[in-house]
Amino acid sequence: AAGMSRPLDTSLRLKTFSSKSEYQLVVNTVRKLQESGFYWSTVTGGEANLLLSTEPAGTFLIRDSSDQRHFFTLSVKT
Repeated sequence: AAGMSRPLDTSLRLKTFSSKSEYQLVVNTVRKLQESGFYWSTVTGGEANLLLSTEPAGTFLIRDSSDQRHFFTLSVKT
């Protein structure tokens, strides 16, 4: 969501990687997400819904996934 920001979360949940390059790719991606302003780290689904509730349709944020099989979740105001 435009103008929303959250402190950077340095305690990343990192999984087992098959190579150092795969690990570095994820670390670089998280760094870019943190700089983007769209990444809200450990916000829950309920918190994301509340944050997006007053925003226009199409507004989104990226947050950590609660599903251990995935790194991120996209929350979108529809």
